[in-house]
Amino acid sequence: MAEKIFKALTARPRLVLLTAFLALIPCAIGYFNTGVSYDLFSYLPPELESVKGEKLISENFGGSSSAFLAVEGKSAAETAALEKRIEAAEGVRAVIWADDIFDVTFPAEMLPSPVRDIFYSDDGNDTLMLILFSGNNAGGTRAAVGEVRSLLPDGCYLSGTSAILSDTKALTDRQLPFYILSAAAVSFVIMLFTTGSWTVPPLMLITLGLGIAYNMGTNIIFGQISYITQSISAVLQLAVTMDYSIFLIDRYMEERDVCSDSRAAVIKAARATIQSISGSVLTTVSGFAALCFMKLSLGRDIGFVMIKGTFLGAAAAVTVLPPLLLVFDRHTEKLKHKSLIPDFSRPAGFVLRHRNIFAALLVTLLIPGALLHNKAEKYYTLITALPESMESVAALKKVRDKFGIVTTHFVVVNDGLPADSMLSLIEELESENGVTNVIAYNKYVGPAIPEALIPDKIRDICKKNGRQIMLVNSLLESGTAEMQDQLAALRGTLAKHDKDAILSGEGALYEDLINVADSDFRLTGLLSAAFVFLIIALMFKSAAVPAALIAAIELSIFLNESIPFFLSSEISFISPTFVSCIQLGATVDYAILLLLRAREERRAGLCAADAVKAAAVSSAKSIMGSALVFFGTTFSVYLISDFEIIKNICAMLACGSLISCAVILLLLTPFLAVFGRLVGKEVNT
Repeated sequence: MAEKIFKALTARPRLVLLTAFLALIPCAIGYFNTGVSYDLFSYLPPELESVKGEKLISENFGGSSSAFLAVEGKSAAETAALEKRIEAAEGVRAVIWADDIFDVTFPAEMLPSPVRDIFYSDDGNDTLMLILFSGNNAGGTRAAVGEVRSLLPDGCYLSGTSAILSDTKALTDRQLPFYILSAAAVSFVIMLFTTGSWTVPPLMLITLGLGIAYNMGTNIIFGQISYITQSISAVLQLAVTMDYSIFLIDRYMEERDVCSDSRAAVIKAARATIQSISGSVLTTVSGFAALCFMKLSLGRDIGFVMIKGTFLGAAAAVTVLPPLLLVFDRHTEKLKHKSLIPDFSRPAGFVLRHRNIFAALLVTLLIPGALLHNKAEKYYTLITALPESMESVAALKKVRDKFGIVTTHFVVVNDGLPADSMLSLIEELESENGVTNVIAYNKYVGPAIPEALIPDKIRDICKKNGRQIMLVNSLLESGTAEMQDQLAALRGTLAKHDKDAILSGEGALYEDLINVADSDFRLTGLLSAAFVFLIIALMFKSAAVPAALIAAIELSIFLNESIPFFLSSEISFISPTFVSCIQLGATVDYAILLLLRAREERRAGLCAADAVKAAAVSSAKSIMGSALVFFGTTFSVYLISDFEIIKNICAMLACGSLISCAVILLLLTPFLAVFGRLVGKEVNT
């Protein structure tokens, strides 16, 4: 069946290529109509209290999307005029400033302390506005943030989650083309010197580029994808599907030397590599499939896109690359050159002479690796992952330094609580460690400001449908241990006064994000290993084979994830989850290729040790070439990205590719020689 397909593909190669390029037209349309989400919190499970709180705030108070605007050195009249302009901007629900509560023509030091403490800095030179946007942090809010910024004069600083997400989108849109271009350029240079002909790299890049374009264009079936998925999926697909083209081309170059007919060489090479490509596709897909079981649906987002990308990349390799090789066969032969990848005969001979030591090393290193691989310090905040030069990050520091506000909690309580109980609640909230102040309706109603003087605007913002919303401002950063302690204390205080009170906002969302991510890390690691084990077991009809191959790759993952611990460096909370699944699914290909080639040599009549050595020598070029491209593409993104999350993931994947390559060639090779049964039985003697 496979031979018939490859004969059909190579019968009219130019027609196949024309069809492949015409398919880019609908893909371009799909790409530009695919939405992108920049809000990580939108991927949290809906049953979490913080997410329910966000929904309740959205339904009753118009959403929790907000921003703080620090205004420096402006008169009260100038600030009041700016407030009116901002409030008229599309997407802005309301703007709260001191003049909504009291006559600001008085000097700041003469205003009531509840007003002065919230809206003015200690030195009186800066004032603070609270901007409330319509809805949550979606496209409309980002557009509103842009419009607000266009109204701001010098000396104004817009901070908060909404502003940060808007800046994240702008930076992603600006850097994404450079990720793809740098990955393509680096992989092209590596392939120039690691393949056997100067024409091979362009053919491979055309094949890979088509697969990536098909994947990005068909993401429209999901409606939208996350900005993290958009940023790294093309680079990841290039890295993980590169193997398929390398396996086929390397085998084609071998067959071309013994076949006089180029078409016969292509068909023979495709038939010989289809099993390893199929096995590689299934194991790679299984690694990504594990991400789809994460409670944090960001994993599902990346998982589905990369599963589709893996299949499309493999499809491009087996349908587009053979016709390309035929069309450019004459140039490929004419422009042959020696690969710079060194011959692996001597290293293979050395590790096989000391096979017992190296095999024992593979097993021995698993224990410390398993103990240390998850010990690196992690950060959980979006701010940590953003460049300090970003406008919203600089503004956040301004608001923190001048007003003591880093994080804002949203509290919803029963509006029917007695006034004295409400005041007591506010006082207790403000007394909690790290709380800067509380913005609440009842705080301004009293001796300083009679209720009759409170404008309807403030009442409408704070009170709806029998509930009242409060803003609790904190100088603590979300995602830290101190913030978790503060959240626990706030919940305890709220429970004393209103058992149905809800605490939401950035701090609570990050807390849930931490708990979900930690749970997901354990789950995905087990699932990805189980899926790969099952596929390899079915493929080789053996339980011992997947145990050996997965042990080698798991050791590679353990060693990779232990590096940040030894370097005393922090990593993103999502990095280990994604890296473990991706590294397992992508680099187990190396082990499968090695074992399949060893079994092929074994069936040809070699003893187990000689079959393993021959397999290692012949497949080392493909394995090292693939690992170098994987390293180059991910490391290039690490170098140019300004997002710490993306830098973390790419740096760990870059290291992981080299570690997996070394473990497969230097430790798995002697292990297979020691346990020769894994290589299979000799057929021809």
